[in-house]
Amino acid sequence: MDVKLKVRIVLGKQSSMKPDSGFDSDSDDGLEAIDPRVRLMFFVSEGDLKGIKKLLSSGTDVNFRDIDNRTAVHVAACQGFSVVVELLLEGGVEIDPRDKWGAWYDIF
Repeated sequence: MDVKLKVRIVLGKQSSMKPDSGFDSDSDDGLEAIDPRVRLMFFVSEGDLKGIKKLLSSGTDVNFRDIDNRTAVHVAACQGFSVVVELLLEGGVEIDPRDKWGAWYDIF
């Protein structure tokens, strides 16, 4: 059976399709079908420190860029999640990423 997941993620002023059922970083039910880099972006947009730590410890690319060239640090800064920004910095995130429009979020 081919299962297609429809995901909606709200990233501050940006938007996409956020999951109807709340994904939980404590459970991988249904999440294994979603690229871990995309899960990282979702967990960052939700401020889910436990989920972020789990993905970073498994080797997920902290500098993954979405279709608009945004990274997890863009999302965290846009949401105002300074604790998440700190966690991403500890994980080796680039500190001066530019999105496709050249936007840079002042994280300091």
